Amino acid sequence: MPGSGPNRRYEFLRVRDFLLLDAIAEHGSLRQVAAAMHVTQPALTQVLKTLEDVFGTRLVDRLPHGLVLTAEGQAALTRLRSAHGEILGALQAVRAKAVAPVRLGVLPSTGATVLPDLLLALRTRRPDLPVVVTEAAAPVLWAQVQSGALDAVLTRYPMPTADQGHADGLVHGVVARTHFALYAPADLAIDPQDWATLQRLPWLMPSEPSWIRQRWAAHFADAGLGAPVPAVVSDAMHTNLGLAARCRLLTVLPVRHDAAPAAAGLRQVASPWPDAAIPIVLAHRRLSEAVPAVTDVVEAARTLETAGAPC
Repeated sequence: MPGSGPNRRYEFLRVRDFLLLDAIAEHGSLRQVAAAMHVTQPALTQVLKTLEDVFGTRLVDRLPHGLVLTAEGQAALTRLRSAHGEILGALQAVRAKAVAPVRLGVLPSTGATVLPDLLLALRTRRPDLPVVVTEAAAPVLWAQVQSGALDAVLTRYPMPTADQGHADGLVHGVVARTHFALYAPADLAIDPQDWATLQRLPWLMPSEPSWIRQRWAAHFADAGLGAPVPAVVSDAMHTNLGLAARCRLLTVLPVRHDAAPAAAGLRQVASPWPDAAIPIVLAHRRLSEAVPAVTDVVEAARTLETAGAPC
């Protein structure tokens, strides 16, 4: 019943009070937290006590070397970060006095393949809706959509093993599949089954721990060889087209259905390797389903899924 129960005490907490757990996770020391938040240690101790009373459990363990969040404290922090992200988004929307932009995160490979079709569908629905695009690796995208730093992400699935916890409170669905292939300078004759030669040739690859690096390392391992050490490491998919051709490097890129690779001087190498494809999902917070801009992105993504968007 509204207004009853001891946990109604949360109504007397300030947003800054909820940030205490984040500061503890970052600094691990009450003294350092007090300095960072510009308050006294006794005041912080009282806020922490109130938080634990509100949640009805211990949120922080006091150890000889400092403070660490309990499992309950970590679970609370995950949701509080998301709430903080929503508050910042509300402030931004009001201060802008206009349509707030939707913050969309993408993988570098997804930005070169799925994103153009999604934005075309989105602009057809909402030509007035600004979009801010951020490129990052999959673990970063899952963490940022969970925290509220991004409204939605186009990223690979399944999630990296270490980030399975990011699924809590998220909604996601497959909208496309990205296929990858080996590309080489157009005038370079190579045998894709000659693994020993391939290992010795110079490669351009994305940074670790990308899915592409892991997949191609597995191919070399199956041949009894170690993966080649890249001559160039770059996550910029568009830039990599020119780099691979100009510097005569082998590389792995998402399969394009346009003339960009050929125009850059690259050709896709036919090979007997298993098809390298990963599901791409659109993920967003369940709390954001009431935000019209996020709803528009979800509906635009459904048109890709229905049309079987090539990527």
